[in-house]
Amino acid sequence: MTINDIKSVINTEMGSSMTNLLMQNQKAKLPGSETEVPTDWFSHWDNTHRIRVTMHKDVLTSIKQSPLRGDLVVKKQPVAATATTAAYTRYIVVIPAEVAAVL
Repeated sequence: MTINDIKSVINTEMGSSMTNLLMQNQKAKLPGSETEVPTDWFSHWDNTHRIRVTMHKDVLTSIKQSPLRGDLVVKKQPVAATATTAAYTRYIVVIPAEVAAVL
């Protein structure tokens, strides 16, 4: 799959009209601190359709270097609601060699 194929799958499944993935660096709190630091993961969030598209920085770099690469894999993962957040669907984009590490 190319990144455009992945966007097409998400658009079809969710009735979304995603045209651009605006990837933002995810942050995590340091243990025992309120300080947030950037992680190696990037996400696009669509609050209207409750969709998060996530990928590792290495995948994002690879897509930027070769936008038409066709070996991407997307894993769909429903995320249940919690006391503070509504349910949403996460799509994790990986390169096949990295699939085992994410699954």
